[in-house]
Amino acid sequence: MNYLQLVQRLHAEAGLSGNPPQAVTGQSGMFAKLVNWTADAWTEIDTEPWPWRHVSVPATLLAGQSALTSAQIGKVEVITGLRHLPADVFVPSYPVIEQGQPSVWTQLLPGEVRFNRAPEVDYAAQLIGLKPQQVLAASLDVPLLPEQYHLAIVWRALMLYAKHEEVPGLYVTAERDYQATLSRAMNALLPLRVELEPLA
Repeated sequence: MNYLQLVQRLHAEAGLSGNPPQAVTGQSGMFAKLVNWTADAWTEIDTEPWPWRHVSVPATLLAGQSALTSAQIGKVEVITGLRHLPADVFVPSYPVIEQGQPSVWTQLLPGEVRFNRAPEVDYAAQLIGLKPQQVLAASLDVPLLPEQYHLAIVWRALMLYAKHEEVPGLYVTAERDYQATLSRAMNALLPLRVELEPLA
């Protein structure tokens, strides 16, 4: 389903009377809320590290610079050959950036990477991480989530509608359907995540 079709399905599932929206732009009142809730639902779902968000991007840290930016990547997970430190550890550990071969990196903002040293010559790096989230804006935009899971977007948007309209029974039903559909998508598309319990 495209963005408009998702909004139209939300309109139907909410049991609203009258014709559904015919566009996602230029709306007001309840139609604008349906459009926004659908976009918000997709944004929330697309925070997961889905396969379509993974990217490997070559980048060049210019000589004398200690930071680089890339619009192609939102969250960097690995830079080949370098060690990562969280920002709250990196900043006090490297208050002054010196010249030399980078060995440690951190990410302070999406798409911006800082290094512990500024190289004397251009330094080639391979950034591995997650692309920025997809934003639905036009009627024909299609979420990257495989279509068999698109109802997760509708169910999550319906939860937002039910909360706004104070319809607890509808909220509970939508939440159940959302969790079931999202779980199927996560089981099929995301790597197995194992949570370990600490030993007693």
